[in-house]
This record gives sequence, structure tokens and C-alpha cells, in this order.
Amino acid sequence: MDDFSLRFLLKSLVLPPTGPLLLAFLGLALAFTAKRRLGISFLTLGLVSLWLLSTPIIANELVAWRQYSQALDLSKPIDAQAIVILAGGARRKTREYGGPTPEQRTLQRLVYGARVARKSRLPVLITGGKVETTSMAAVLREDFGIQPRWIESVANSTHENAQFSQALLAKAHITRIVLVTSALHMQRAISEFRSEGFTVTAAPVDVRVLSPHTASGLIPEIFALRDSEYVVYEALGGLARAAAELLEPDR
Repeated sequence: MDDFSLRFLLKSLVLPPTGPLLLAFLGLALAFTAKRRLGISFLTLGLVSLWLLSTPIIANELVAWRQYSQALDLSKPIDAQAIVILAGGARRKTREYGGPTPEQRTLQRLVYGARVARKSRLPVLITGGKVETTSMAAVLREDFGIQPRWIESVANSTHENAQFSQALLAKAHITRIVLVTSALHMQRAISEFRSEGFTVTAAPVDVRVLSPHTASGLIPEIFALRDSEYVVYEALGGLARAAAELLEPDR
């Protein structure tokens, strides 16, 4: 099993809803053994955590904690040499397009990245997997009239996005970039690109303006669970990066 497949498996098992559900199922199994009290504790923790992560109140607090909330001001000059747009998933087959197309998260980044490109006249680099970048390049060309100057189509992680983008942009002596990615992903992305020597101007996408809490915010919603899942994923990614830095102090 390669590193990408292993990361995907661990992500699927740990993140909500699977992680809390597995904990609840383990607790249910233990509840019928000599470790009944431990089992009930696991069952309760799994179900309660899944409920809380599915509520808008908890999800909004997590988003407020994790997101990069300072939007890019396009009315001011941008001190950068290129725009880097990070992939965020793609569908391999679609009937309406006859091929791969960006997932919603990627499309949000493309829409804003295209706006930044039109305003700034800066060249564009897209980075991600082969299917992702194929669909991203098609959308930029056909829907926004923008031809990406560089296409990095090997990266399978944010660390590789930064590493492989640096290898391409170094040939053009580019060190100052506008980084386009989701607001919840921006903190980790900035750290990765700065570690490769880039000066980063953040251009976050999907910056949430959160509403005041109400009683209805305690009712679980699928959109809240998706937000919680994304925040937990980014938090774990940040911890993994910090651990990697400890193991590689000279990096």
C-alpha cells in the first residue's frame, strides 16, 4: 500500500462520521463482555461526539477557530509574481462534461483564482493530482478564458503541492505568490509553502461569515457534519506536519 492509499484509509477510519461510529460500535461490543462499563463509556462518547459534531453550533465554533478569515483585498496592488491554485478533489467521470470535472471545493478555488488572475494579470499555476489538474485546466480555459502557465499534476498532498510547485517556479525565479485555497485549509497551506521559501499572499476561498447561535443550532445537519469533518482533518494535518518538523529539525 502506497503512502497516498494509507493516508486515505486512515482519514476514512478516523474522521467523522466513521471515527465516532467505530468507537460506538466498539463500545457496543464491549458492553456485552466483562468490560461493560468501558463499553458503555465508548458507546456514549461515540454517539455524543457524532451528535455534537453534526450540530451547527459546534461546527461554527470549529470553523471560527480554524479558518483564515482575512480575505484578499483586490482593490490594492498585489506584491506577487504568480498565482498558485490548489486542487481540492475531482470527479473522474461526468455525463454532462464527458470526462472529469472539479469537485465543489476545487471549483470554488478556481472561480476565485480566475478573478484574482483577471484583476492582477499574474500567471497561474495549478497543482494537484492528474485528474484534478486536467479538469482544472479545462475549466480555466473553457469557462474563464485563462490559460494556466504551469500545471503540476503529481502532488498528492499539501506538502507535495508546495514542494513540486517550488521546483517549477524556481526555474522562473518566482518566490512571491498569491495562494488560492479554502479558508479552512489556508493555515496549513501557508506553512507548507513558506517552508519551501515562498513569500505568500493569502487568497482564501469560502470565508464564512458566521451567524449568531440559536436553539435550532443544536439540531444535527449534514452540512454541519461536513464542516466539522473538514476542520478535524485540517487539525490532524497540522499535527502531522508539526510532528514531521520535529523529526526533521533541519528542514
